[in-house]
Order: sequence, then C-alpha cells, then structure tokens
Amino acid sequence: MRNEQQIVRRVIHSLALCLASATAWALDPSQPPGGNFDLSHWYLQLPVDSTGGTSGASASITTAQLVAGYTNALYFYTGQDGAMVFWAPVTGATTSGSSFPRSELREELSPGNTGVDWTPYGTHILNAQCQVLQVPGNGNVVIGQVKGFSGAALPLVLLEYESGKVDVFIKTNANDDASSKKYTTATVGLSNSINYQITVVNGLVTVSVNGITNSLNVFQTDPAWETNTVYFKAGDYCQSNQGTSNQGSRVSFYALSRSHAPSITNQPVSQTVLAGSNVTFTVGALGNPPLKYGWQLNNIPINNATNASLTIPNVQLTNAGN
Repeated sequence: MRNEQQIVRRVIHSLALCLASATAWALDPSQPPGGNFDLSHWYLQLPVDSTGGTSGASASITTAQLVAGYTNALYFYTGQDGAMVFWAPVTGATTSGSSFPRSELREELSPGNTGVDWTPYGTHILNAQCQVLQVPGNGNVVIGQVKGFSGAALPLVLLEYESGKVDVFIKTNANDDASSKKYTTATVGLSNSINYQITVVNGLVTVSVNGITNSLNVFQTDPAWETNTVYFKAGDYCQSNQGTSNQGSRVSFYALSRSHAPSITNQPVSQTVLAGSNVTFTVGALGNPPLKYGWQLNNIPINNATNASLTIPNVQLTNAGN
C-alpha cells in the first residue's frame, strides 16, 4: 500500500509510452471506428436528430452499436489513414443545454447507464492523439473534456483548439461557469498532431498537450468538486452555430484510451498492543465501486482479508511485522 504513488506514476508513464507509440500506421482503414478503437465504454452524440435532420435534439448511438461497427459517412467514419473522424457542421442539431453541435464520444462506466460516473478521487486518465482538420469561422473546437454530471454539471476540464493553438480551461468553482482558469499550451497548425493527456488524481488535475503540462488542485479551489460526479468526453464539439452546412469542425483521432483506478486516502496506522489483546487496522480508499481490498503481512497475503478493516484477535509475537 505504501508503494501506491510509485504504482500510479508507473501507470501514467506506461500509458504515456503507449500513446507515443500509437501512430496512424497501426490503424486499419478497412475497419469501422469500433474495429480500430476500444469503444466499449463510450456512446456517440451526433449533430443530427433522430430523423436525420437538424431541427430536433441530437441523436445518440449506443455503446453496443459502436462496438458492432457503427459508421456514418458524414459525421463519424474511418479515414483513409485509419483515423476515427468526427464532423460537426455549424448547422447541426444540438444536445440539451447546448447551442453548439457536436460529433462527440461520451464515456459510460456502465454501458447503457449514464448515471454511473466517477468522482475526482482516485486516478483517472484520458489519453488521445488527434488532428484538427477543419474549424468553423471562429476557429474554435473542443477536442476533450471532463464533464460534470451532478451538481451544476459544468465542465471540470475543457481542451479547446482555438485558431492554431490549444487552450486548457479548468473550472475552479463547481457552480460558477465563469470560474475557468485558462492555460495556453501548444501552437499547432491544422492537420498536425496533438498528443494530450488529462489526468485527475485525488483532485489534482493535470493536462499535458504536446509535452507542455499544467496542473491545478480543484479540491483546494472548491471542495464541492470532491463529491461532484464527472465523465470523460472526446471528439469534435464545434464551438459555432453560424454559417452554412459545409462549415464546421472536423477532427481525426489516432489514439484514444481511458483508465480509472482507486486511490488510498488513509494508510493503516501502526499500533503497539499487549500480547493476547485484539487489534484492528483500517484503510481509507476512494474510487469507482465496488472496491476490493487485500491485506498482507510482510508481503504475504492474509487469507480472507478482503474488507476495508482488518481485525487480528489474540495478538501474538508472530503477528508483528509490516
């Protein structure tokens, strides 16, 4: 348990290495997006309504449909280089609460149930490699998010391409949409690679774009983030609704992965007791339920010790150790 921070660092480093090696040549242009990417915990929001028009609410494609090979020749398809391509015209349909169209993936921890999300406790990582191919008249498109579900449902993190540069917005107040802290990161031209990683570890939000990293602990700026639930989004969220149907944003993805792990918040406290007495150790952990526990004595697993507390009755010298 004391090596948890080292393990988290190794996991993040390992994922970064995987991202760096995930280039377009590994993708198969003959496959639908679900054949090249693990879409088993995502659903797709489209810039058209259920009738294929733009006057109604945005339609969605389920996780099962994505995994089964869903593709759309206009809005969600495999490019000639195997990339997963998203297109959102400025005239597209919009989701509830938004005035802008999107062709965007929304994370689902439990496929088919958008009510199961995660809190910023634990370790949560979104890795992506993409290119912005086209932008609307104002030059803006969101390519990654940590979106709020509970509370005011504000975006904790927005990763936005703005006329050749990538900006990161981190919400310092869970209930104030105007509280975003802005970080300008990489300068990237159209059709050039953007490698980004969003990590949330016990409230510490870290966003890296093409090697430029910025961090902010949102538990310190607003404790409300400790209990608000959030989820990842990735794709093409066009930030304009002005223009003609051939104007909009187009984004291609060459790598996309997400991961979640629990975090130990309180380590067991060492105790000294008299032989023959009872002793109880407890550990605090947070993450997506259900959490599983395992206890060890001197690096040897203790049988049937699978709860957040461990009681040893009638302590003897043989129970001493780490």
